[in-house]
Amino acid sequence: MDTEDNKQFVREFMNIDPTNVETAVPGIGIMRVEDERVVEAWYNYDMLGLLEQVGAVSPPN
Repeated sequence: MDTEDNKQFVREFMNIDPTNVETAVPGIGIMRVEDERVVEAWYNYDMLGLLEQVGAVSPPN
């Protein structure tokens, strides 16, 4: 189950079991606008940082 209000996900994510660990994932969104309309958008998030926070990978030394 996932709830939009508090952003909790209680299910498998990328083959990783739920950990009940609160995480923060920084990211950036860039939009290209033409004639006051968004015509393209790119998004990038720190997925490695998320995987480190939930213990799926070890942080670099």
